[in-house]
Amino acid sequence: MSLLAQLAESAWLEFISLTVSLTAVIGYWYWINHRTGTNKRGQLSTPAQNRLIRQWWVQTLDNQTGAEILAVQTLRNAIMVSTALASATMLILLGVFTLIAQRQELVAISNTLLGVPLISLDPQTVGLKLLLLAALQISAFFCFLTAIRYYGHISFLVAMPTALRHAMQASQIATPPNGAISHETQPDPLPNYLQRAGSAYAIGIRIMIYSIPLFSWLLGNLALLVATALTVSIMYWTDRAPH
Repeated sequence: MSLLAQLAESAWLEFISLTVSLTAVIGYWYWINHRTGTNKRGQLSTPAQNRLIRQWWVQTLDNQTGAEILAVQTLRNAIMVSTALASATMLILLGVFTLIAQRQELVAISNTLLGVPLISLDPQTVGLKLLLLAALQISAFFCFLTAIRYYGHISFLVAMPTALRHAMQASQIATPPNGAISHETQPDPLPNYLQRAGSAYAIGIRIMIYSIPLFSWLLGNLALLVATALTVSIMYWTDRAPH
């Protein structure tokens, strides 16, 4: 078999392995996020419970007077966690860029120390894998920034009196050409912003988790598939509702 044929076969194996891995992870995430039913114990999945908890948190603010300080502290903690994770993605990104610049040394060290070429193919292929990993970290960073953005909007809404926030639901939104004023009931923006912030945070976390199988991809296609299977299994175990 010629060198060109070997490279073509290896490229197809890389593509198939990555496709299987992405299909498994994205399929699981879609299934767990759209799973609204209960398990045998009558419990919802953790993502479904988290959505309910955010909804109940807003209802608690509406029904419990004097909870504004606690709400502000909760939002501050959420912003701090999102900020810390956004900083972590940038540190990982810097490390990935360092590996990209030194990918030839990385392959040489692996071959020398381990005696076998565990890092697959050539430095160019390793560089492409690291670039994909860098793209994941940038996506996670954007998700955490989006969560911080919505939490910032929520902090303004929480500071409003409940009656004023609900009065905003019947706001003037348009004036037709005939001059008649049109009113339309708008949903309360607080639950909407809170659910969006929670979703952005959850997506960022799951993107960072998938970075683990992608790191394993540097060791070969089999390592990618095994790491993906382990990651999905662990996520399924953690996404089950606590007893």
